[in-house]
Amino acid sequence: MPAVESKFEPHGMVFRNLGPSGLKVSVLSLGGWLTYGGTQKGSVVKDCMQAAWDHGINFFDTAEVYANGQCELEMGVALKELAWPRDEYVLSTKVFFGTGMLILPCPSELDQA
Repeated sequence: MPAVESKFEPHGMVFRNLGPSGLKVSVLSLGGWLTYGGTQKGSVVKDCMQAAWDHGINFFDTAEVYANGQCELEMGVALKELAWPRDEYVLSTKVFFGTGMLILPCPSELDQA
């Protein structure tokens, strides 16, 4: 199996290990809380993420409640277009069950899962 060529150059960024997993996460992250999917969409999201990547950030944060779920969609589109190797960035999200975009099982159904 051919090796995937790395596209990530940390440029002096400081990294921390995430627990004992060995996963290295940049000490700075880029999150889209008040911007992506709300006031900022499209190419500006991709451009900001690329600028963060170019400065050594490999940790990107979103949540389903940011811009009522639109932040996750905008970051997802940007990541697809940027086509970075998936094993070179960390993507975190949080679930609040509050966007109203999904029909979720009731708690008793979750207990049975």
